[in-house]
Amino acid sequence: MKKYLNILLFLIIAISFTIINIGCDEFNNFPVNIPISKQIDATGSNNNIFGTGDYCIDQESKTFQDFREKTKSLTFIQAAYRTKSVTANGIAAPNLNGDIVITVRKENTDLLFTVTIPNTNPSDYINKAFVLSLNQNQIQLMNTYFGSLQNTCFNATIEVKNITGGTPTYEVKGIIDMVFEADTEL
Repeated sequence: MKKYLNILLFLIIAISFTIINIGCDEFNNFPVNIPISKQIDATGSNNNIFGTGDYCIDQESKTFQDFREKTKSLTFIQAAYRTKSVTANGIAAPNLNGDIVITVRKENTDLLFTVTIPNTNPSDYINKAFVLSLNQNQIQLMNTYFGSLQNTCFNATIEVKNITGGTPTYEVKGIIDMVFEADTEL
């Protein structure tokens, strides 16, 4: 009887190891966060200022470059806005207010998302970030565009509209931060 229990125990252990080994494929893949930041300087002399810039993840992200050969896909995680500086007529303008509009487009100019931070003081975001709340459709557009790795470039725009406070020329140096998750193979 003891012999049969030992054989049964051995079979249970062997089957368990077989099942565990089948599940080890998950350890061949690991996620890597790919943070990117793009500074955009919005300047102008009227109450609506504008700035734009292009960014290519594959060329400008050291993290992406380190894992490029092992990356199978990218998934959009989050985006945020923060301010580097705000000036009016060349001096700091802590009381400048307006509507901040952040727009991200595909390289061919098709819209990926637009988010407006209404009636705000850009100086409020010098030491903290404003997380951009994207809807499900916008997230899906981001994942479809960047997911297959065939597209790694985009255009980002920062506008500040309906400016009050300060004297022109206005300048808001803003930064758009995004985080993607790269699905990579070992």
